Amino acid sequence: MVNADLRSAEVIKRTIGIDLPSVAEIGVYKGNMSRRLLTHPNLVLTMIDPWGEYIADSYKASGDSYSLHTKEEWDEVKAKALDSVSWAKDRVRLYQGTSEGAAEYFDDTYDIVFIDGDHSYEQTSKDIKAWWPKVNEGGYLGGHDYRDDKNYGVIEAVDEFVAEHGLTIEHGENMTWFVRKWES
Repeated sequence: MVNADLRSAEVIKRTIGIDLPSVAEIGVYKGNMSRRLLTHPNLVLTMIDPWGEYIADSYKASGDSYSLHTKEEWDEVKAKALDSVSWAKDRVRLYQGTSEGAAEYFDDTYDIVFIDGDHSYEQTSKDIKAWWPKVNEGGYLGGHDYRDDKNYGVIEAVDEFVAEHGLTIEHGENMTWFVRKWES
């Protein structure tokens, strides 16, 4: 089992009891997790990634190798992502651009929004704030890289949001985190 299997299993188990689960995946890269999510036969997936069109300075400053790809390499990465889900294309929507741009673009709400994009504190906070209103009541906002062994701001951003809203965080396999949205 690879890490994308672990992350997708954490998402899929939170769709139990939902007939047509809707998931937004922020930060798709090559589509490894996307492909695995779509093994759920009724899941509808919105894939959101800039694929090199916009790489934040904070992401570049992190030294992450993703920020060093050339345009041609990003085109290959996007092609792999599209190919990885081509067999389920009737259940997939694609958005190439920023997470915040996608949150403004889509009027939909989702059963689960999974954030795995720019891991800086600033951007993770923006992603959480932009997507929380898009989560259905009883649904989940979650993400990846809730970890302190790298110079990420995910823990700080998530913990701050959880404390501010009186939520409970659920930790899952492969450094995943989830918060459930209930009526206030």
